[in-house]
Amino acid sequence: MIKSNIIKPNANCYEVRFSSIIASSDVSFLTNFYLPIIGTNAFALYFSFYQSGMNDNYVEDETFDALASKLNISLNELELALHHLEGVGLVKTLKKDLNETSTSFIIVIKQPKDPRSFFDDVILSGSLKKILGAKEMNRLINIYAKRKNPEDYNDISLSYQEVYNPNFDDKSYFSVQKAKTKTLGRNASKLPISFNLLVLKEKLFKLLPNLKPNAISDEEFDEVARIATLYGIDEEDCAEHLISSINLENKPGEVIDLDSFNDFLKWDISHLPSQVRRNKSRKMNYFSSGEIGAKVRLFESVAPGQFLSYRQNGTPPIESDLKLIDELSKNLHLVPSVINALIDYCLERNDNVLARNYVMKIGSTLAREEIDNALDAMNYLYKIDKRTHNSNKKKKLAKKEDVAEETVTDENEEEVEQSLDELLKMIDED
Repeated sequence: MIKSNIIKPNANCYEVRFSSIIASSDVSFLTNFYLPIIGTNAFALYFSFYQSGMNDNYVEDETFDALASKLNISLNELELALHHLEGVGLVKTLKKDLNETSTSFIIVIKQPKDPRSFFDDVILSGSLKKILGAKEMNRLINIYAKRKNPEDYNDISLSYQEVYNPNFDDKSYFSVQKAKTKTLGRNASKLPISFNLLVLKEKLFKLLPNLKPNAISDEEFDEVARIATLYGIDEEDCAEHLISSINLENKPGEVIDLDSFNDFLKWDISHLPSQVRRNKSRKMNYFSSGEIGAKVRLFESVAPGQFLSYRQNGTPPIESDLKLIDELSKNLHLVPSVINALIDYCLERNDNVLARNYVMKIGSTLAREEIDNALDAMNYLYKIDKRTHNSNKKKKLAKKEDVAEETVTDENEEEVEQSLDELLKMIDED
């Protein structure tokens, strides 16, 4: 359900910031991919924010009321348009109550996804296909199709060293490397994570009225959110669990013992009562015909800690497995949906054993490929699986010339479908 009445008449001002560079090509991507989904009001609002952020003569107390008037829409329509931009990850909205009657906002703009990333996103591309239809969708894909270079042409491009002959002993190269100022990069939009830090903070400050507002940094709150999201803990439960890891007497920046909080959640999750165990004889096949959409929904719907429990027929995961999940998130920076896809794949390919070295090795390849969604992870793992299968097939053919060409079949497709359906039901019941 879309939140409403966040923006009050005559009581708000806003500032626009960029989290990434917006390129001229992004206008085309926004028009072709996002406009049909978000609508004209949100489309116009995005570029109004963009213009405001680029304006050197920016007025600090610019209000949403003035912006709504400029766009010739009501304040309620502006707020709905803002939520449409938030929903597809094009903007992030930060809010601060200045007093009882006035509020300040920061609008953080992100660049849209490029064509490849957009079409690989099952949610966004699926929404666009539903609106445009298959024929128009295919036309768009063909516009941005990658053209191969002719095979009869040779690459004769010179390298940087060949052209400029740089002296890498020059101190200038080292001084640039040591620069600490962070600059804008290509931070493409992503569908927002459901964890709401504002709800966590509100609950936490109610439980600990003596906690000073600036005692916990934004970075620490982000780490708390990462840990909670990993184990499927909602905001209010997270606040209650967090209390035991807070020492109000410590100085700012050291109030939360994050290691203690992480360990406590691991212990808590691993000692939950087991759910009713089902389908112990059934085994999910990682790549089954017609089930990709269901698997994506499954991986995107639950936290890794919860998914591992579902995968074990309701048995709580042990602490060592939860520690492995935490490493995948903290050290390899994999998002929860990718971790779920990785866990599922490794269990299928390693006889239901979650071996750390095996998981980390494959996880590191996903990290190097900068894969940030379940569908991309599944596609990449499928390629690994296919290469392995082809390699094994070649070895068998080399040993025995009369071995017939092998084919991959899904003999248990009906059982796979039933198993997925029941897993999805378990999610819906929770």
